[in-house]
Formats: sequence, C-alpha cells, structure tokens
Amino acid sequence: MGDEKAPHHLPPFPPINGADMHRVRQSLPYYREFGWEPTVVAVHPEYVEGAQDPLLEKSLPEGLRVIRVKAFSSKYTRKMGLGSLALRSLFFYWRAVNRLLKKEHFDLVFFSTTQFPVLVLGNYWKRRFGIPYVIDMQDPWHTDYYLSKPKSERPPKYWFAYRLNKWLEPIAMRRVSALMSVSEAYLITLQERYSNIRPEMCHTITFGAFEKDFELVAAPAVARATAGADEHIHIVYVGRAGHDMKKAFRALFGGFRMGLEQGLEAFKNMRFHFIGTSYAADGKGIKTVEPLAEEAGGFEIRGRANRPRALFQRLATAPRGGSIGRSGLGRSSIHGFQALPLHPGEEALVGHLPRAEQRGGSVATDPGRGVRDLLRRNPDGRAEQAGV
Repeated sequence: MGDEKAPHHLPPFPPINGADMHRVRQSLPYYREFGWEPTVVAVHPEYVEGAQDPLLEKSLPEGLRVIRVKAFSSKYTRKMGLGSLALRSLFFYWRAVNRLLKKEHFDLVFFSTTQFPVLVLGNYWKRRFGIPYVIDMQDPWHTDYYLSKPKSERPPKYWFAYRLNKWLEPIAMRRVSALMSVSEAYLITLQERYSNIRPEMCHTITFGAFEKDFELVAAPAVARATAGADEHIHIVYVGRAGHDMKKAFRALFGGFRMGLEQGLEAFKNMRFHFIGTSYAADGKGIKTVEPLAEEAGGFEIRGRANRPRALFQRLATAPRGGSIGRSGLGRSSIHGFQALPLHPGEEALVGHLPRAEQRGGSVATDPGRGVRDLLRRNPDGRAEQAGV
C-alpha cells in the first residue's frame, strides 16, 4: 500500500476514558503494520467532561502523532444549555484540520466516534480537498427508537438531538467513501436509507478486547478493584446498562430469584458486580441495574457505589471474578448491537447466583484482526477502494 497517511478524528482520547475512543485506541498498533501512518486529531483533555485514566496513554503505540484541538468551554456553553462536545469542538476541528490538509498530504480521513456532528466535516473535506473519508458507526446516529419511549427514558434534550441528527446524518453520508460498523444491522439501515451506500462499501468489525490492556492490568502499579480471595464466586459484568437493557436484566434477575426460591445450594456463594453501567462521571450516573434487582427481590444490596472507575481498575476485577460478562444481550434485540465498550460509572450488587460450570470467562476477538483483514482486501488500491 505504500506509506499512506490517515488522520483519525475522535474528540475524546487518552487520558480521557471516553467510551467511543477505545475502538481506535485498540486498533492503532496495527495500522503501521500495513503501511498506514495514523495521525490522531482529538480535543484537548481540559475541554472534555469525563473521567481520566493516565494509564491509557501507555497503551498507545510509540511515536503516535496526536494533534489536540480546543473546544468552547462547557463552563460557559452550559449556561445556554449546550454541553455537547461535538458541537463545542466543531469549529476548532474545521479550522485545525483545514490547516493540516493544506500543508500535508493525507490519503484518508477516518472518523470513529459517537460525537456524531463532527462527521459532517468529512463531506466538506472531500469536496474541498478531494480526500476520501470513512465513518465507523459505533452506535446508531439518527434513530426513531426513543420516539415511543416515555420522556423519563429518553436521552437529555432528545427533542433537539433528534432533529439535529435527522438533518446532519444525510450530509455526512452523502459523499462517504466506506463504512465500518460494530453491527451489520446499522449498515443495513444506512443502505436502505441512502442510495449511494452500497454493500461493497460496508464492513462489520465488532468490538473486541486488547491484549496490551491485560498486560497493563498485571503491572504492580494497577490496584486491584476487589479485595483478597474469599469463599465467594464473583460474577463481574463490565459494560453500560440503561433503560434499553431492562428486558435482559429482568430475565436474568427473575431466573436467579427462582433458583433462590427453590433453595438451590449453589446460589448461596455467588456475588454479582456491575461495573461501568453509566456514561456519567463524578457520581452523577443514574442507577438502572440496582432498581431492577430490588424489583425482582432475593438480592442483598451491599455495594451502592455509582462513581467513575479507571479502565484498568475495572479490568482488574476479571482475574478475581468467577466469570466476566460484557453487555450486548439486551440491545441486540433493539438496535442489532453485538457488543459494547467500557464506560465510567459503577453499580455494585451482591446477590446469590448459580455456580458456573466453567469458571473461566471469555472475551471478544482482538479488534486488530478485523483491521488486518480489512486492510488485506486491497493492498495495492487507494484508501477509498480498500474501505479503510
């Protein structure tokens, strides 16, 4: 492929522990292997509202070029009801990348973020500079899912966000060169919605785990999130929760309650831990798991924490847990979701669960394999043709 260059756009980036930046963070080590030289353009941490995890920077490849842009301070924009990082940073992205593309040659612009409004800049840069752009869909952008939900279950400022998304998504998709997604269902929806998006432009690469993260977890500097060994078997759930997960959690808790009512001995030594259930930082998250456990009954609630926890502290729970699970079950029936990243915030439940047949858990495939497969498809073609 030669020495091809691609700026990656993702507003949150280490040391910020933003949920949507892990996908790029985990795949960055593989680009150089196939002749790509990545440049990351991200918002400076001082403008990002979110938990920080300095160890995340140790997982980045050596010599990675990171360009930081400003954003309007939320200290002032929130007085006008505006907190969106995408909208606060949009102008600064436009200005900084314009300067970058004028001075240097790049083969591709790559977006991987849920700060969706910045994606419209791909359309602009393709018209102005002729540079292809690829969008990685980690979540649905414009969706009618919440229209049928009560206001209490809708995201903040949903009325405004729904209309803004409906307007901006077609702009971003109009000239897109290729699409990646964590779910094929997202790509099918976009193909049905936009005639210019064809199946050969679309590639599904699910979320995965990153071996280097577990190497960092094993380092002495990383404190274990759980106490020393005890007689209990700990089941650790790592991933977001929310109102759209109610169906899955109710089924889970209902099943365990049945086991408790039947007096099964195996239920007595199990403990449930739900970690990273909210996007919110600084203890501002709304609990959505604990109320469902209380509703089901049969669970003793001991841990009531709802606070940020660094990624590596959360991963450190895995070796001590009887098994580790990640979210995806509940949303698979709603959004076609296949797996979810890790998020700040925590809910902890202690309950009695059935003993697992096998204590070892499993994690998803390394995301680099998907990146490598995609890059191999057209090693001699342009970035636009290769779909990366």
